Amino acid sequence: MKKFLIGGIIVVLLGGYALWAASRTSQPTTVTGNQTGSVSATTTPGTGVGIGDTSKPGDVTPAQYKDGAYTGKVGSAAPYGNVQVQVTVASGKITKIDLLQKPQGPGETNEIAARSFPILVQEAITTQNSHVNIVSGATQNVEGFNTSLSSALQQAQI
Repeated sequence: MKKFLIGGIIVVLLGGYALWAASRTSQPTTVTGNQTGSVSATTTPGTGVGIGDTSKPGDVTPAQYKDGAYTGKVGSAAPYGNVQVQVTVASGKITKIDLLQKPQGPGETNEIAARSFPILVQEAITTQNSHVNIVSGATQNVEGFNTSLSSALQQAQI
């Protein structure tokens, strides 16, 4: 009888934890800092490239960019929202990436966006291509960012 009682308690505790964890993602949180939703980073043309080859087939190499500003298509970061970037190219290199849209919403959505997008922008500028590494906990943001960035860089191809 004790085994059934202990088993029942474990099931109830696990179920309670699952409900608690699910409810945390729907609670609103407050984000401090830049409330405009704009994230950008800049670099000077001709600066270094990241360590290692993170490119994949279809990536555009820096020598193939024409100068200008290019807006990428909207990428999905479902279920959290959409991502859209505008890329500025000078001297054939990515010098600035502005975030035109980013996921905003309840739970940790704003916190994750505030943490992940500056990393993604800086990595894209450093590596000079549309393939950036996954940021832990922000997989959907990365996928939406990569989609929009790749679209913008395809427009910038020579």
